[in-house]
Amino acid sequence: MVFPESLAFPIHKKFRLFISVIPVPNFPANFARRCLKISLELPVNIRPNTIKSFNIIPPHEVANVNKNQREFKRMLFSMTVMHAVINHRERFGSFGWTQPYHFSPNDLQITIKMLGEICQKINKGQNFPLKLMRYLVGVLNYGGKLTNKED
Repeated sequence: MVFPESLAFPIHKKFRLFISVIPVPNFPANFARRCLKISLELPVNIRPNTIKSFNIIPPHEVANVNKNQREFKRMLFSMTVMHAVINHRERFGSFGWTQPYHFSPNDLQITIKMLGEICQKINKGQNFPLKLMRYLVGVLNYGGKLTNKED
């Protein structure tokens, strides 16, 4: 396998190589890990997974949030779609994640509890603390399971 560091001549910084491949067992996994992957396959399981995610949310979790409900509902929808997409990535094997990870409904429920607490704490008219939510969800809750920084 040839990588830019091992070449005797420089590669232009705007050079891009687009390749199209079908899944084959002897495709070099190391090469795939270093590439940006784009899938044009229709996400057939995103909608059912999002609906499934909504169905596991206890109704009292939503009813308990009486402040900033508009923000809560928007973020709730975003979190359920994100959970569905993350679980859908497992389907792609090593092209979805560099190794298998399991995200359970508990991860989503914890995220919703954190979201509810944040919505209860912020005052009306105050900006939603998106950076805090991104850190709590992306780094601590879901990101805490990842062992490879490229995932």
